[in-house]
Amino acid sequence: MRWSYDPKVQDNPTFQHLTCRGVSYHETAAGDLNVDGTPAPTDCPRTIFLPVNDGRMVAINADTGKTCDSFADHGTLDLLAGMGVKTVGFYEPTSPPVVSAKILVVTGAVIDNYSTLEPSGVVRGFDIHTGKLVWAWDPRRRR
Repeated sequence: MRWSYDPKVQDNPTFQHLTCRGVSYHETAAGDLNVDGTPAPTDCPRTIFLPVNDGRMVAINADTGKTCDSFADHGTLDLLAGMGVKTVGFYEPTSPPVVSAKILVVTGAVIDNYSTLEPSGVVRGFDIHTGKLVWAWDPRRRR
């Protein structure tokens, strides 16, 4: 074993999908750019993205096991930000994110039949290098 990473998730009785975990992988090539056209950071040339039940996405350097300081808030993206409802367990990432050259596509499950105040199951795209929100699609608001 080269390294291990513990996201220190606090179990909660509302968590429905503790077994549906996985990770995604991305390699940054020399000269890659962020979505806004600025140079991509170089601190994590090989990144593992770990969705966590408590509503976080963690970017981990695949070589060292340390979080990627340039991604979101020192390696941790708060997936509850902008969701309106922040009750623990009401939104959970249930599968690894989809990785493209510039966008990290994140989905999740919302709790059902528990409250009338559940958040929407919005699908979001984040800059693969910085964690900044690029777009969001809310299936509840069909247009």
